[in-house]
Amino acid sequence: MTDTGPLEELAAAVRAAVASVRGARDEPPAAPTLDRPRHKGLGDYSTNAAMLLAPVLGEPPREVAARLADELGGLLGDD
Repeated sequence: MTDTGPLEELAAAVRAAVASVRGARDEPPAAPTLDRPRHKGLGDYSTNAAMLLAPVLGEPPREVAARLADELGGLLGDD
């Protein structure tokens, strides 16, 4: 077992959530990014995964973001 840091674990969880929400559909056009938001009031990290998946799924980005958040909550816990 390798020892990974919290950022690597979070990135892996984002990739897993994207794969789960995407299902058997094609990959998004680019790999999702994981960054720190420009404004501290917007959270600790941000990702463009919902924006990349929205056209693939044919759903509004906010709906995709909610699905990703649910998946991430299951993977990481609600804390």
